[in-house]
Amino acid sequence: MLGIVAYPTYVSRCLTLRAQCLSFMQIGPFEN
Repeated sequence: MLGIVAYPTYVSRCLTLRAQCLSFMQIGPFEN
């Protein structure tokens, strides 16, 4: 559930880290 709550935070970082965001999203924040 943490991944869902923190998701907006990842999105904010994504705006700054576009390339890294794609790689991070592949890992899946929901896995944690």
